[in-house]
Amino acid sequence: MKDLAAKWKRLVPQDRLHQRSYPIVAVTGGVASGKSTVAAFLKEQGVPTISADQLVKDIYNWKETQAWLKVLCPAVITDSGIDFPQLRKFVFTDPALKSQVESYLYERLPQAFAAAEKKFPRIPWLAYEIPLLFERKMEKMFDVVVVSWVRRDVQKNRLLTRDPHTTVETAEAILSQQMSLDEKKQKADLVFDNSGPLDKAALKKIWSQLTN
Repeated sequence: MKDLAAKWKRLVPQDRLHQRSYPIVAVTGGVASGKSTVAAFLKEQGVPTISADQLVKDIYNWKETQAWLKVLCPAVITDSGIDFPQLRKFVFTDPALKSQVESYLYERLPQAFAAAEKKFPRIPWLAYEIPLLFERKMEKMFDVVVVSWVRRDVQKNRLLTRDPHTTVETAEAILSQQMSLDEKKQKADLVFDNSGPLDKAALKKIWSQLTN
């Protein structure tokens, strides 16, 4: 694995996410924009990679989380666990519930991050896939920000295609609650255009820019 280029090692530990001593690259974008494509590519290059979405899934699997949700919103708990399509519907149509769920999850992310971090024997630098980086105003906690960008029409179509339970109304609600990808693109250090078929040359260029 190549080292991160010196110009991207911008932060001191106290300013970095969870006060880590190693540099962290944020991989962000929006729902259905291809963040996971970029993160998977970096992982293939040997970069330790953590997904915020996976950390959230880990937290949802905790017994204490399911017990908390059963009290907060009983309709989303079934005999087999959490009914995520139902939870998504409630969360994106009820701002108060959305705020409660997000607060619960974000308070527990440092614990989940530390657990995920333990699987790596060595971390010279790390890629963190995080959807709501700019919405949560967390961009200054990362040494470098990579945005996976797509046109809005492509983003909406991919969102509808990947989840048959998502209606057009739900898709619009989800997109309206995220900063536009065009705005995120302007704030990025590096941008991967994922609007068309997978562009491996563009991913290699991102790699070269990160490690040159």
